[in-house]
Amino acid sequence: MNVVLFPLLYYIAPLFPCPSRICKTLVRQTFNFVWGGKAERVKREVMYLPINKGGWGLSNLPVRCDAFLLSNLRFLQEKDKQCNHFITANCAGALRVIAPSFYSNLHPHYTEHSSWYQAIIELARTFNKLSPGTSLLNTPLSVIYAILQNDSSVFPKAVRLNPSLDWLNIWKNVHASLAENKMIELGWKIINNALPTAATLKSWGVAKSATCPREGCSAEETMTHIFVQCSVPATLWTWIEHIFFNTLGFSQACREKTIVFLTFDETLPASIREVAIYLVQLIKLHIWRTRCLALYEKTNTDFDTILQQIKGDVTMRLKCEISMLSEQEFRKRWNPLALLTPDGFNVNWYHFSPQFLIII
Repeated sequence: MNVVLFPLLYYIAPLFPCPSRICKTLVRQTFNFVWGGKAERVKREVMYLPINKGGWGLSNLPVRCDAFLLSNLRFLQEKDKQCNHFITANCAGALRVIAPSFYSNLHPHYTEHSSWYQAIIELARTFNKLSPGTSLLNTPLSVIYAILQNDSSVFPKAVRLNPSLDWLNIWKNVHASLAENKMIELGWKIINNALPTAATLKSWGVAKSATCPREGCSAEETMTHIFVQCSVPATLWTWIEHIFFNTLGFSQACREKTIVFLTFDETLPASIREVAIYLVQLIKLHIWRTRCLALYEKTNTDFDTILQQIKGDVTMRLKCEISMLSEQEFRKRWNPLALLTPDGFNVNWYHFSPQFLIII
């Protein structure tokens, strides 16, 4: 959206104010595309946040178009541009409080403005209220956009339910270097409570029952139950705790906070922490997959089967990266997992046998 669709509008945005009716239609179609025509399970103000703050980094189309329109005022300081005379005549008088140096009685000034110039004047006044000490004429477009988004009339600001958490570090862990796209998407949805659990669907009137679909479980299926409390996930977290302690060399209890928010000790070496985050994300991915199988295909997956699937995914990932990376790059990235092997790297690298990839 940000790279292909929206730039088509940005090309003409400095010349033509985008009508609000068209903007609303485009925004609605954008989110309809993002969610596949289904209900929006995350607030739009969260989606607009940058990735490092937990959003998707979607551009706010109306605000971005306003920023492009407002950028025309930068021509006020380019005297050699022909458009400078028109912008000065139409805007300098109305904006002399904001930019008095560009107002002079030696130049004509219009008292009535076209809709295009009036839109620029109103945006400049709004910008000055939001950031009184910022010179609009020297401000980059990205900063203009960021400041205009702070206008409370644009949309309510996203507020996290747990402000005490280190959200910057949480999103950094969600987008960890070893994470695959499907892991990032699932982790983002879990934190934003955007997964269609049975309890959520029942509250919407879509599902008749909120019971967990796994065989032998009759508890209410909430987000916490799916990933923490249900019997199969609980056994998986006990297994990974042993991996952390016996293999990676640190003790970390897999409680709800660790599972959902990926909160690991920051004093751990970066390589070990990255591998630990990857393993937790991989387990969550398999928990969600088997839950969906139980719900839609009535297939019950036990602990041993899930464990073999996890081992298979790790093995395939490492085999692929062995073929793509140099020995030094591979050791730097996956060295903690080498500790999971009986022999380590005691064979010639170029005749490397993948037998060491068997976990425990």
